[in-house]
Amino acid sequence: MSHKCTCSQMPEILYYEDTTISFRQDLDKIETGDWIELHKCRICGQCWQIDVWDQGQERFVAKIEDIKNWKVFDISPLVKNLIIKNRGGTTDQECVWANCKNKRVKGVAYCINHLYENGARR
Repeated sequence: MSHKCTCSQMPEILYYEDTTISFRQDLDKIETGDWIELHKCRICGQCWQIDVWDQGQERFVAKIEDIKNWKVFDISPLVKNLIIKNRGGTTDQECVWANCKNKRVKGVAYCINHLYENGARR
């Protein structure tokens, strides 16, 4: 019995652990890159970049539109937006990094760029 996939309801990026088993079961791995894999939904054809498991690292699942350039697709802007969303947005206060005028991410003293540079992925 066939079912509908959930690709169209999924955000542009999410944490791997926030995906469902049925979502993952609808995907076929079609190519491997540097610590990333390209998967394709066998129902709708949507392509997804999925980080390879690496101990202690967050894994992301990102929608891929340009499969020719998927290996060089920079997901960092998507990751940064996800971090900001998960932390509840930004504040009116400026980042404490020297000469940085960007707004702090809620709960920390840094803007998203400096938080990301320091290794935060959540």
